[in-house]
Amino acid sequence: LLLALAAALGAGVGFGTSINPALPLAILFGIVAVILLVLRPRWAFALFIFALLVIEEFPSVQGETVERSTRTAFYAKSLGLGGLYAPDLWIIALLGIFLFLRLANHRRLGIVVDQIGWALMLIAFMATLSIVLSFTDGDPFAGGIIQETTGVAININEQALKMIALFHFKLFFMMFAAYLLTQLIIETRAHLQDLLRVCFVGALACVAVGAARIALNPGLIRQGLPLFYDSPSSWFFALFAMYTVVAWAHHLSPPRRIQMMTAISAVLMIFVLVSFRRTMWGAILLASIPLFFWLPSRARGRLVMILGVGFSLLLLIVLATPLRDVILAPVLGRVEQTNVSDASTLYRLAIAVHIVDNFDTIPLFGHGARPLWNEIAALGFFRTNLENIHSLYWWWLLRTGLIGVLVGAIAIGMIFRQTWKSARTPASPQLRAIGIMIFLAFLMFLFSGIFNPVYAQVRYMVPVGIGLAIATRILQLAREERQGALAASRRHEAA
Repeated sequence: LLLALAAALGAGVGFGTSINPALPLAILFGIVAVILLVLRPRWAFALFIFALLVIEEFPSVQGETVERSTRTAFYAKSLGLGGLYAPDLWIIALLGIFLFLRLANHRRLGIVVDQIGWALMLIAFMATLSIVLSFTDGDPFAGGIIQETTGVAININEQALKMIALFHFKLFFMMFAAYLLTQLIIETRAHLQDLLRVCFVGALACVAVGAARIALNPGLIRQGLPLFYDSPSSWFFALFAMYTVVAWAHHLSPPRRIQMMTAISAVLMIFVLVSFRRTMWGAILLASIPLFFWLPSRARGRLVMILGVGFSLLLLIVLATPLRDVILAPVLGRVEQTNVSDASTLYRLAIAVHIVDNFDTIPLFGHGARPLWNEIAALGFFRTNLENIHSLYWWWLLRTGLIGVLVGAIAIGMIFRQTWKSARTPASPQLRAIGIMIFLAFLMFLFSGIFNPVYAQVRYMVPVGIGLAIATRILQLAREERQGALAASRRHEAA
């Protein structure tokens, strides 16, 4: 029935109707999702993870400047009045269904509140407090917005523009919702293994997507257009490759599976290179340092030798073939763009200089929900606004003030400590490997926040919430295993 519906819609497209060609697949995906939500909510969660890994919000087609402009408009429209955002609905629906099932079956929720949970509640409380306080001086949305100051070339609903700060705040609440949802779903080691299988399938799908894009547009990379525009895609690719290294070093999978994962990782890392996400390149280099020292000493030397030989062979192939112009030239061109004349660099410098110069004008609890489109930051001839801010931390400072920065620093410290423990505490190599990935993912997320705006963090926030819940669950499972081993030892001594 589902295939027939998709075929019928597809036929309508073929006969020249105005239906978008992607609509049949979207409807098919939506019907399957609704069925799974009702009948198999755990499968629906797996499908949601798969969608997060594979589907980009901003596939590159028009180049950096236009994409940077359109994504601001995208959030103002998709998250604004008259728009629904599918990931939000999915998380809320899953959370509601699982809570209902637990209560209906008289089962305990099984949610562990550790330092990560308290940290996320601190962040949510600070966000709520800043929003509420911004209404105490009157309607924060009163007043018009000068269209020329929005920095986008697309006409956007003004009401959505005024409320966009609320939609940015919403990401922090959705991270907490994802944290709660994952704790309801991931309860055992078997559930963790299921999640790893979904990630493996997602990696295969991403290889297929990347190969299809190159086949459909062979000149994409040569033109300097990112193969995967959305930075979280490169984030996932790198984490998959890092998990492959850990699995190889600790013999966590059979040799044939390790070989397959290595081949997939090699392709994904090439995709990272030709996606031209400079911030993610830096994040990967940063995360590689603790990863290297977490490996067993016997594996480090072998890894250096394998990577050295592999990189040398790859470099020789690139230099001796037309790949030099296809891959190397665009990558070096992207590196050369990292200078003070680049628009993205000017964005960040202008914002940083403006905030430092006007630090004493920022309210103690921040601006809250008040739109900042008309607040201009200028650096020479370059002008931008404080709404299109290219730093997660600058945004948090403007929205929650100095108090919010202090609370946020405490929360990050608490999360950092717990994720570090999840990577060091478990006796099980499998649990420890997953814990290492959670820590590295969080570290890369924090690094990305230095240079990327809040509205570029959507596909980060929900996976971060999921990952932090897994870290909490890993520590609980490790604690239960230690207690079980201790009880068994005492029984043995008593016998």
